[in-house]
Amino acid sequence: MTSLPRSGYDEYVEHLNTTCDIIDLEEARGRLDDVRPIVESIMGLAREIAALQEELRSTHPEDERVELLNNRDQKAQLAFRDRLVELNALGGVLKDPVTGLVDFYTWMNGDLAVLCWRHGEESIDYWHGIKEGFRCRKPVPGSSN
Repeated sequence: MTSLPRSGYDEYVEHLNTTCDIIDLEEARGRLDDVRPIVESIMGLAREIAALQEELRSTHPEDERVELLNNRDQKAQLAFRDRLVELNALGGVLKDPVTGLVDFYTWMNGDLAVLCWRHGEESIDYWHGIKEGFRCRKPVPGSSN
């Protein structure tokens, strides 16, 4: 099983994300009630995995806890993957498990784009182009932001 990378999640998460949904703003907003608890779980699992891997790095290989820590790490990684599959089934693409950043594919002005939502935000109020990132977020038309 591939471990979460020590210095970021981008490659690991991008490798696991799979969704085919292209949805409009109303549909994406309608899915947020289901997305929120999944993202919260993913964020908790990411913290747990990072802590377990840090503990494993600082534990002597012959320590009796290594097997237990490895088992807990593998179990948490499987749970992480399961929750990611659930998020993808709702059309969400996890971009950052630490901040809870999620994109939803959409059409914007005739081009494929993403609606961008981050854990803690009340609604989906931003979008950006496919090749742009979080820093290029723009308010969705008609949004109060």
